[in-house]
Amino acid sequence: MVELKEILAEEQYKEFINLCIARAQKFNNESDWKTRDIRADAQNFFRENQDMYQNVLKCALIELDEAELKSAEDGICQCVSMILFSKYYSIKECLDTSGTYIEPHGLSAYIVSVMLTQINTLVYKWSAYSGNNLFPVPLYLHDPMEAYEKAKKLGTMWVGEYGDNRKALLKFLIAQLN
Repeated sequence: MVELKEILAEEQYKEFINLCIARAQKFNNESDWKTRDIRADAQNFFRENQDMYQNVLKCALIELDEAELKSAEDGICQCVSMILFSKYYSIKECLDTSGTYIEPHGLSAYIVSVMLTQINTLVYKWSAYSGNNLFPVPLYLHDPMEAYEKAKKLGTMWVGEYGDNRKALLKFLIAQLN
């Protein structure tokens, strides 16, 4: 049986993604758009819709936390990106008349980049923060980037001491958004 919170989360995802598509569409008609323009507009869009972004991020983090199987080779940011794009591809309204998904230039800036920026602003507050915003999960006596690369290579992102630290960060991020 589908729970009410799951239905509400799916509706939030759908509303969020449709708004991101509508906002990103404006760059489809401009021939001289620049990536920095899209990123700047995505940040403005985030400021205008901060509560919605936080709710969607929280839903994605909770979904990741509740997942039985997490990608053995991916960290929190990549998993959140995969969840958000799986939601995008599940929305039939994102299909055009030919059955192709509408993917305006810069859509990932609106959907993913801002979410990752949001995560990065929260990890600094985590007591176990490694000191590296790209690789925030620590592993005792290891450089954060080397620990990440090793776990990615071995498929141990979510197991052992390093995986336990990643799970603790995930719980922390969810708590920060409550």
